[in-house]
Amino acid sequence: MNKVTLNDETFDLSAREVKLLQIFYANPDKVLSRERLLNEVWGVTYWGTTRTLDQHISHLRNKIEPNTANASVIKTVHGVGYRYESE
Repeated sequence: MNKVTLNDETFDLSAREVKLLQIFYANPDKVLSRERLLNEVWGVTYWGTTRTLDQHISHLRNKIEPNTANASVIKTVHGVGYRYESE
């Protein structure tokens, strides 16, 4: 586990969750496709399903979102992927 501090709170995140956050922070307010996220985090040789990504996003949200029922940091863009909402 890796310790990450966001807004003065410290979270224990897996290496993949940290990588996802790095990609989102490098691309604020941009819609990132599931395929791009899978390629950048798992590698281009990954043959699994996008469900793996969805599960990791869900776990990440549970750790960093103040209200997971109404996600405000990592938004789902239906049919495409996800977007990190910068303040």
